[in-house]
Amino acid sequence: MKINTIELIADLEDRTHKATALVQVFQKLADSQLRYKENTNTWSVLECVTHLNRYYAFYLPLLQKAVQKEVVKKGSSSFRSGWLGQFFVKLMEPKEGKIKKMKAIAAMNPNGTPVDTVVLQKFIANQEAFLQLLEACRTLDLAAVQIPTVMSRWITISLGDTLRFMVVHHERHLLQAQNCLKIKNFSAQE
Repeated sequence: MKINTIELIADLEDRTHKATALVQVFQKLADSQLRYKENTNTWSVLECVTHLNRYYAFYLPLLQKAVQKEVVKKGSSSFRSGWLGQFFVKLMEPKEGKIKKMKAIAAMNPNGTPVDTVVLQKFIANQEAFLQLLEACRTLDLAAVQIPTVMSRWITISLGDTLRFMVVHHERHLLQAQNCLKIKNFSAQE
């Protein structure tokens, strides 16, 4: 995949704003709705957002460090996705409103851990930091630096692919959170 860098960043910013707006709707829901689980193996809305915050805890510092690197500042008008980055994005991306079931990495799995509604505000703060990073990336060469993945520091993808991965990962788990509400006939749009 090859895309104009400015168009890519604009798309990621738009999708990030939509994810933030959805979590702001979640903030208005009852605690019972946010904690509802179909069974012990599924995640609640709060657990879905906790999972996303754990990914932010891993990736935000790496992304901030990458953006500060001098080599990245050369800039490029287009971004070409790497094969591994494209694979991870496609693997994570919801298709036609459906999510392919996958097992979370143990350290990122929030199932059974105590969660509080404060995770929603934390996610929104993380989104704001991510939007600042996206803004800083507008004139950068998004392929110049490799970012380690949560799976292993030896498995890396480009800065641009990491940004893309983060956005589709958010979309995936926010869709999962919405589905939690639909199972019990709750509405995230109330």
